[in-house]
Amino acid sequence: MSTVKISILEHQYDISCENGMEEQVKKLGQELSNRLYDLKRSSGVSDQTRLLIMAGLLLIHESQMLSNQKVGKGDDLKTLGLVDVVEKLIKRVETLAEKLEKR
Repeated sequence: MSTVKISILEHQYDISCENGMEEQVKKLGQELSNRLYDLKRSSGVSDQTRLLIMAGLLLIHESQMLSNQKVGKGDDLKTLGLVDVVEKLIKRVETLAEKLEKR
């Protein structure tokens, strides 16, 4: 086992991974951080816990959408309509977050 240091939303984390997977884990960490920054900008949500929950929901939804459709090598996520679905899901999660804040 190996340990890799990744940065997510300006916080450093040590992540264990199999030997030889270090670069892949770093790339995945960078992709997650990029998605979280994009989500933060588009939603206006700054609470990191809420951002991580929203990102997790979006990633699961994206995974389910892709597994339910045949995706060819030339297909792009915009073509599959995922962008619209994700935007609607973000709005629904924001509405839910607002309701939770009022409690």
